[in-house]
Amino acid sequence: MNVTEINTQRFKVALDLLREGRPLTFDSVTYFLANEKILSVSIESSWELENLTDDRALGDLQLAKSNFAYLLRNFEDFRVLVSGLQPSFHLVRDYGTGAVELASLSEDALVWNPFLKNKTIR
Repeated sequence: MNVTEINTQRFKVALDLLREGRPLTFDSVTYFLANEKILSVSIESSWELENLTDDRALGDLQLAKSNFAYLLRNFEDFRVLVSGLQPSFHLVRDYGTGAVELASLSEDALVWNPFLKNKTIR
């Protein structure tokens, strides 16, 4: 469910759906309970692959981290729901019929998806 404001009934419904295994998208960042221990946090790349650099990927992922921190600070129901879960941050490219992970963060280091090794990343 896509929501744009917290502290609304719509956001509370979105949290209920997240609890049930459905994704929640807030300000272009998507949250999904991957399993009992991991909260997947993904953001779509703001760059086309041929223009994607390490710095640009890290910038997008930082937006996802900031969005996550904002929800933790400002919405107790979200904080309670994700308490004890490890956030896992992913940069994705959504093609409409599916999405592919471009990169992720591992201890704040950028890790490119191996399928990109034949692509030129600046």
